[in-house]
Amino acid sequence: MSVPSNTTSTSPMELIYPLAVTGIAQVIFPAKANGQLLVKDGQAVGSSIIGQPFSSPGCFRSRPSAAGAAGYDAGALSGSNLGPTNKKLIDRVMCKVEKLRAENPGQPIPVDLVTTSAAGLDPHLSPAAAEFQIPRIAKEREMRDAEGRSLVQAQTQGRQFGFLVEAGVHVLELNVALDARSPMRKLSQETWLDELVPRRFEWRRLTLSPESATNKVVCACVLRRIDANSLRRILVKENDR
Repeated sequence: MSVPSNTTSTSPMELIYPLAVTGIAQVIFPAKANGQLLVKDGQAVGSSIIGQPFSSPGCFRSRPSAAGAAGYDAGALSGSNLGPTNKKLIDRVMCKVEKLRAENPGQPIPVDLVTTSAAGLDPHLSPAAAEFQIPRIAKEREMRDAEGRSLVQAQTQGRQFGFLVEAGVHVLELNVALDARSPMRKLSQETWLDELVPRRFEWRRLTLSPESATNKVVCACVLRRIDANSLRRILVKENDR
């Protein structure tokens, strides 16, 4: 009695076809075939078709994302799937609205700064949403609001064929252009600590080592009630020195 074999043979076409398609794609449209990566100073910083979050107050921030736990997860693309009367959605939107009102009082809040896109990976913002953030960014980078508006206008992509889709701004490309025009100010160690810490403060009263610049920063932040996100940003800046 013969026993059926479980082995399967591989057709040459199963190897030839994907190799051929990959080779043709690399020749005809290599940028698209490789993820349409954006390169800055010789290093890939992101993709032109997938958004990413930005938390620094000196950068334009992307719209909220419900893709994955932290947002902008290409392996979990999704909207929130919450209806307009869902309390969780209402609370989340109202929380963002309050933060944005504090950031730029008296200004209308563009809807894409408080709502997620359908897939959660949208790399674009409306020009209005980008311009809403200019006062915060101008203050952080010590630039004029007019410079920020000029940059947003220069980076605004018009409607496709004049009537398809809305005008938008690619957030990553905008931040790359922002870094080129107005880099973040980098202070010396002494100037940076002097600006952050009151001169009258006596470090010997601390239980932490006064020789540690990081400890000085942490204590200064606590004394001046700086929020946790700002403290994290300050420490990252200090560790990069």
